[in-house]
Amino acid sequence: MPEPLTIRAEALETLIYLTEVRKLESLSQLIAEFGGTYAETAALGVTDEEDAWSRYAFKMATGSGKTKVMSLGIVWSYFHALRESDSPMAKHFVIIAPNLTVFERLKEDFKPEGGGPDIFDRDPLIPAEWRGDWNLTTVLQDEAGGVTTGGTLYLTNIHRLFDNARKRESGQTFDWMGPAVSKATALDTAAALRDRITSHQRVMVMNDEAHHVWDPDSAWNEAIKFLHETIQKRTAGGLLAQLDFSATPKDNKANYFIPCNRSLETALVEQCNRAADVAAFAKNAGPQSLRIDYLAQGTWIQGLNRLWQATRKPG
Repeated sequence: MPEPLTIRAEALETLIYLTEVRKLESLSQLIAEFGGTYAETAALGVTDEEDAWSRYAFKMATGSGKTKVMSLGIVWSYFHALRESDSPMAKHFVIIAPNLTVFERLKEDFKPEGGGPDIFDRDPLIPAEWRGDWNLTTVLQDEAGGVTTGGTLYLTNIHRLFDNARKRESGQTFDWMGPAVSKATALDTAAALRDRITSHQRVMVMNDEAHHVWDPDSAWNEAIKFLHETIQKRTAGGLLAQLDFSATPKDNKANYFIPCNRSLETALVEQCNRAADVAAFAKNAGPQSLRIDYLAQGTWIQGLNRLWQATRKPG
């Protein structure tokens, strides 16, 4: 695999190891495995709601390739579901953006304007001999109608997943929801989008800029919970996993989650191409579940290193 993708692959390989090798599927299992001296006791304190589906957080610096890891995760899950007998993995995915700006950026990768090649065609993600089995349709938030015969990737802004029938009386709103849109159109497409997503038996959710997701009682988490519960009722399935991507993830008490880090000075002196630490923590028995701390600083470290070399004094 080319070097630019290697550090992103390592982030996903951690998830694959936990899923395929260790076969850990819930918060209680993760705590029992990694929670330290009193792990088994702590695992007993996890509620059924917190254990309903797997949740993983990827702590990745801005510009380090969060979208690359998303695409790797989609390809892995898709082909696992397609080729492995009795696979628990999903062929249907939902990528959730916090606002319209992020939505448009993600759209450039997953469904470019004008029908150009998407990230799955541009990057070396799919083996040539498997290309004929790749059948994934990307559906944008305003394109909820229609059906597909293979896998589906839904790309949406979070507010399109809010169920107005369950909306809080407080009228909770967020500054990251983006500018106002046609209310009638938004309601129609939102209902159709939720209906289509919840028709699948197994779905994987990916949250971009997921530092908004820390509060288990937030409207964002309520929307994801609604998807899980509706899928259960309609298909007896549910959400397979929730992958949260953020440079500044928070625990369920709104504290920034920084289990390990490296100074920029150290990275520059050592002339590192990346400062990467992968850590599995399950000390907080909250909905955040396992924390995969991956500081994949990549190309901007190289740029700063060149700047440091050019400006430092001789000797």
